Amino acid sequence: MKKCSLHQGHRERIRTRFLSYGIESLFNHEIVEMILFYVMQVKNTNDISHRLINKFKSIDNILSAPREELMKIEGVGESTVMFFKLLYDICNDYNNFSSIFSFIDTIESLCEYFQNYFSGNSSNICLLLAMNQRLEVVKKISFTKESVINFSSELRKIARVLLESDCTKIAVGINHANSIPFPNSKDFMITKMFSEKFSPFGIELVDTVIFAGSKVYSLRKNSAFGFLK
Repeated sequence: MKKCSLHQGHRERIRTRFLSYGIESLFNHEIVEMILFYVMQVKNTNDISHRLINKFKSIDNILSAPREELMKIEGVGESTVMFFKLLYDICNDYNNFSSIFSFIDTIESLCEYFQNYFSGNSSNICLLLAMNQRLEVVKKISFTKESVINFSSELRKIARVLLESDCTKIAVGINHANSIPFPNSKDFMITKMFSEKFSPFGIELVDTVIFAGSKVYSLRKNSAFGFLK
C-alpha cells in the first residue's frame, strides 16, 4: 500500500507540473511517463519510460516504433503498444488537418503532401485524396491495398464517401514501409481499379504516388500511366 502511495504522489507531482507550466516543464522521459499513466494504473512507469527513451531516443520514435520492437522493452505490453499507435495516429491526423482545403495543383505539391503524411509511418497503408474542381483537398480516406483488392465492400464504401464529397479528382498515395519507392503489381492494380471504377462518375485519377524512406515516385511524372489506356 505504501508503494502505491509513493507512485501516486509521484504521478500527482508530474500532473501538477504539467498543468501549471505546460509540457515544456517536463523531460522527455516524464512525458512518456504521463502517457503510461493512462495505460498502467499501478506499475512504476518511471523505469519503463527510461527504458523506452534509452532505446528509441525520442517520443516520436517511441510512438511510431514497430510493435515487435516495443514489445522487447520490459514492462511494455499489448495495451501500451495500442495506446502508442492511437496517439501517433491522432497526432498525425491533427498535423495533417490543416492540409484539408489546401491547394494541390502540381505533381510536386502532391508528392510533398504524401511525403509529409507518410513520413515516420511504418505501416503499409494507402491514402486517397479527394479534390474538388478548385483542386482543394476535401476528403482523406486511408485504406490498405489488400482490403480494396480482396473485398469489394471496401471499394463500395470508398465510392460512397467520394460521391458524397462531390469531388472531381482523386490521387492515391501508397506507403512502401521498409521497401523501395517503386511501383509493384499491386500498386498498378490499385491504380487501374480506381481509374476504371470512378471515371464513369466524373472522378479523374490524377496520380498515384509511392513513398518509401524519404523518397517519392510519381506514376504520372514518370509516364507510368500509359498502361491505363
